[in-house]
Amino acid sequence: MIYPNLILNDTIFNSLVKSHKLNRLPHAIILHGNSGVGKEGHAIEFSAYLNCEVKEKLRACGRCSNCIRISSFQHSNVKLIIPMPASNKPKNSDGFSINTLSLAQQKSFMNALKEKENNPYYKINLKANSIPIDIIRHIRKDLFMSSIEEGWRIIIIFDAEKLCTGTQASANALLKILEEPPEKTLFILTTSYQNQLLETIKSRCQSFYFTNHSVNEIKQFFQNKNIEEKKSYMIAKMSDGNLGIALQLIENYESIPKDIEIIFEAFFSGNDSFNQKFQNRLQDLNRVGNRELFDNFFQIQLQLIRDLMLIKMDEKNNEIIFFQLKRKYLQIIKDNPKAHFHSMLEAIEDTIYMDQGNVNLSLNAISLIFDIQSCLRGNEYQPVIKF
Repeated sequence: MIYPNLILNDTIFNSLVKSHKLNRLPHAIILHGNSGVGKEGHAIEFSAYLNCEVKEKLRACGRCSNCIRISSFQHSNVKLIIPMPASNKPKNSDGFSINTLSLAQQKSFMNALKEKENNPYYKINLKANSIPIDIIRHIRKDLFMSSIEEGWRIIIIFDAEKLCTGTQASANALLKILEEPPEKTLFILTTSYQNQLLETIKSRCQSFYFTNHSVNEIKQFFQNKNIEEKKSYMIAKMSDGNLGIALQLIENYESIPKDIEIIFEAFFSGNDSFNQKFQNRLQDLNRVGNRELFDNFFQIQLQLIRDLMLIKMDEKNNEIIFFQLKRKYLQIIKDNPKAHFHSMLEAIEDTIYMDQGNVNLSLNAISLIFDIQSCLRGNEYQPVIKF
């Protein structure tokens, strides 16, 4: 395998391998499921398998020239398409290319590819909302030209739902290729939002659904890396089946206790100094520009509230994550018998949604603290209207 750290979905991967061996591989597949379950890693891994020169036990060897070039995104037969930011730069004769990005965007993209080369769960994010039609036009032109490489030609499209934004021109352009694809060509679309894909595209693809990783799978993943059982279990529970988040949490494990203190005091103590610390922490994480770290801060918030809900149902519950806070949980429940903890989850989830847009982080943080404290007094949260 080119990704020894990928938790392989044997059922799906073996099904694809079997289809290939029987010459029944479809010309287009959709790998869908929640974030962090390895869809993108499987797409790259299967691309390597199809073109591997020395297959081993129905898996890519990870050592041959083809495997090495595919893993480093340098194989001319395997094309990667991701959402790209809009650009005012002139396009070359082939249409959209990396050269139309700014120097900063190019650097970010190349660094992201390097990360993806080693980590199948790393998320490439150029803060783009669409896949430009010029990319699809270029792929169409390229596919119908002879290749200097033997083997399968594979087009991998990450976040494929972003083909369908705006006028859906990119989706319609792809549809024309899917209607009459060249021989030995495979399109692999990955998405966490299959419902946003055009029905006409879905009807021309075979779909494979990835379930979330179990707590035990993620726990074992980290224990295999010699991470202690207690830490592995806590991260596995916090990540909610998302190994991408779990890896980020492990990498930034030392910051978790401090974040817990800031969140806990801001939400439940009424100490205004922690309100400011809460705002500052959000702004610092946003300034770093790492969306995963930013999301982790909210993941901790969600887990604190889930713990409270579990303790409220059964104070002897041993499934809580932050067991060291159990006394404080019991005191909060005792002092606030009318608290709406479920509404608190809604408030946090809405804040996450709002923070993905162009909003004032400080105001959003203050609003969240106000909503949490209102729910604590027994008021129900009024959800925002999402468009």
